[in-house]
Formats: sequence, structure tokens, C-alpha cells
Amino acid sequence: VESLSHSPESLLQALRVLLKDSCGRVQRAAIRLLCDLGDEASPECLQNLLTSLLLAAQHADEAVRLDAVEAMQAALCRWWPGCLTEEQQQMLLFALGCALKDSCPHVCAKAMTALSTVSQ
Repeated sequence: VESLSHSPESLLQALRVLLKDSCGRVQRAAIRLLCDLGDEASPECLQNLLTSLLLAAQHADEAVRLDAVEAMQAALCRWWPGCLTEEQQQMLLFALGCALKDSCPHVCAKAMTALSTVSQ
């Protein structure tokens, strides 16, 4: 465990495994940790982290999708401008736009709030 705390890439790999877990609570906990990890991540690690968030946003479980939308909002607020490339920013904004069409009204509302917050 100590070696993981020194390497964001190793921790990201462990979190990506947890995102594939069958338990929604485990997946949601992993999503929450992803944003904290991004503060110290290399550009490549940050790209992998964002890809993980996008995959989580397409998950079957509504609670997981909701947490993924919240994490995308946090990523945009924390790392843009600055850490995110223009392409990464556009990727997250597009994903939030797709979440506006989600079958769950809570996910749609959270995406609308996220887009409003980020645009300010």
C-alpha cells in the first residue's frame, strides 16, 4: 500500500480495477478518489483518469453515472484552465452534454448543473 501512495500511476491502475468491480458502492468510491489523484498526476496519467471517468459515465447503474458526472464537473473546475488540454476539456464537456440525454432525470439535472457551473 505504501508504494501505491508514492505513484499516482500505480494508484490509478488500482482504481481502474475497482471501477470494473460488480459492486456499485466500490465503483462509486473509486470515482470519488480519481479526482484527488489527478492533482498529482502526469499528463498521461491524467488522460487515463479522464478516460476512466468517461467510461464510468456510461455505466448501467444510475448512482455510478451520477458520481461520474460530479467527478467530471470537479475535474473541469479543478484542472481547467491549467492542467487540461483543449481536447480534454472538450471531451469532458461533450460527455456532460451526452449526460443531459440520460434516462435518469437526476443524472440529467446534475449534468445541467455541472455545465452551468463550469461555464461561469
